[in-house]
Amino acid sequence: MNNTNTAIVAMDLTDYDDVLLKYTQFIAPTLNLSKIYFMHIIPDMLNPSNLDLEFHKLFSPEHPVDERIRHELAAKVQIYFNETYETDLMVEVHEGKPYEKLLHWADVKGVDFIITGRKEESEGSGITAKRLARNAKCNILFVPKTEEIAINKIVVPVDFSTGSAVALKAAVRLGDKLEASVKAFHVVEMIPVTYYTQFTVYREYNSMKGKAARKALSKMLREIDIPEDKIEKTFVENAYTTPAEHIKEYLDKNKYDLMVVGAKGHSAVRSFFLGSVTENVLTFCPKTPTLIVR
Repeated sequence: MNNTNTAIVAMDLTDYDDVLLKYTQFIAPTLNLSKIYFMHIIPDMLNPSNLDLEFHKLFSPEHPVDERIRHELAAKVQIYFNETYETDLMVEVHEGKPYEKLLHWADVKGVDFIITGRKEESEGSGITAKRLARNAKCNILFVPKTEEIAINKIVVPVDFSTGSAVALKAAVRLGDKLEASVKAFHVVEMIPVTYYTQFTVYREYNSMKGKAARKALSKMLREIDIPEDKIEKTFVENAYTTPAEHIKEYLDKNKYDLMVVGAKGHSAVRSFFLGSVTENVLTFCPKTPTLIVR
């Protein structure tokens, strides 16, 4: 994260906007946000499902829908960000397919963060967590509906990749600013017991795998100049099909205020940490705010 950053907050004119505004107000100083675009995308009016907007446009020309929405959003923003707030605040309304336009404007404006709601799939949304995780070029902060806004405990799933290193460094910086603890969580891949005729050999081999994982984490911390005592560590054996299930189980049993996940890079397919695991985590763990960093 840079010394100054810009962000787009994706607003949808529902009660979720208040959740995003509260969380953005809280996190803006920590993310060093110098400019925030509060943006709403009006679904394409040519779409038959949006005849209500077309009706408004035809019969209320003195109150264009985009201006009305912009005024409504500006009033909401004003509640949480008063005139003395130092960050540059912009309210924008555009038209088109919400997901595509959000990515378009994020690229055009060169923003560092997209801040968006973390809705259940059943709620429906033009912008989904999985699609953003696959295609956004910037950092993404997914915010679930929550009454409590605080960051005291941060967890980082790691696989010793470059993305994991980026996530740990970002988490430690956030932890230092917020005086929050940081935990590295690793799922140790185990060899299936059916591969061995002797259980003692199986346990000995998997014990070696666990020790190797601990050494790998220590090595990565040295390479990125993070002291061992700056983070807590948890290792679990992979007893499920995917590490995402272990992450879900761990978060269900241990409340964390933020999960930080690292992206692998900017390849053509924009593959993320552990590939589909990140997408599964976004689905399985909708109650934990999640920051995906590049």
